[in-house]
Amino acid sequence: MRDPRKFLCDVSVDEIFRACDGRTVRNLYELLHLLEEISTHGFEYHVSRDRDDFLKWIEQSVNDKELAKRLKNTRNTRKEYIEVVGKRIKELEKKSRVINVTRFFGKKTKEETQKYAHFLLTISFIVLICLVIFLGMVQVHSLYVMDQLSFQLREYQEKSSIFDNYLSQELRRTQLLINNSVPLNQTISQENASPIIFNENVFPPPDHVKEGSIEVLEDRVIIYVNSPLWARFAPSGSMLPVISENANSIEIKPEKTSDIRIGDIISFKTWQGNVIVHRVISIGKDEEGWYAVTKGDNLAFADPLKVRFDQVQSVVVAVIY
Repeated sequence: MRDPRKFLCDVSVDEIFRACDGRTVRNLYELLHLLEEISTHGFEYHVSRDRDDFLKWIEQSVNDKELAKRLKNTRNTRKEYIEVVGKRIKELEKKSRVINVTRFFGKKTKEETQKYAHFLLTISFIVLICLVIFLGMVQVHSLYVMDQLSFQLREYQEKSSIFDNYLSQELRRTQLLINNSVPLNQTISQENASPIIFNENVFPPPDHVKEGSIEVLEDRVIIYVNSPLWARFAPSGSMLPVISENANSIEIKPEKTSDIRIGDIISFKTWQGNVIVHRVISIGKDEEGWYAVTKGDNLAFADPLKVRFDQVQSVVVAVIY
């Protein structure tokens, strides 16, 4: 769209309008002044049924197609020409003021931006850094919350497994009492109570210590193993009767996953930091890699969570009572 201010400017020298009374017109302001002062005979000389000098000059020299279009829709009277031209001048002046104000503020904004460019850039950089830090803190907090929820879920699963094992043992104890026809008014002493053993899925441990690695002397027994560890079992009862309370063991540190096989009794650390000694009943791989499923020989159900290799601390190769 053409700049409306150009319609109000003077035309070039060779396009100046010359009226019949000798006056010249260089812009729309002078044309309006001429229309207000020209005689009726002079107006009719320029505007008739066959010609319109004013409209032709506006259309070709001033190049205001909109004003020319409006004049074509009049009845070719001087009063209407004055009204249309005056209204068009006010309209162009209003648009010109808007453009001038817009350009003024645009220029001032550009100058101020250039003046404070380094300051604005520094502020923008600081805001960006703060936003990155904030998003990072939100992500860390989200990960922490997810980790806490995962921890609570694992803790709940472990407690649920312990409860299930306890319930199964009590049911089995009740069943044994019924099968043995023990009267309800009699008390079973701790010495006479047999341990409840769920040995349906107990696998024998593989041979980690070869016969040639054991040397029996008159006053001692020597077992040759790599990286031996000595441990004493806590009184949990989950591995009865293989491991009794306060029994001692000789253990080795596995170097790779192939060092652990089904039937091995391993010690591993839970997510809560507790150390558990249970038997491996199956081994597999998933999207997180190698894992082992463990179970206490004296428990009815397998442990609820898979054991990863980095949790394994040792493999039991000998139990000493």
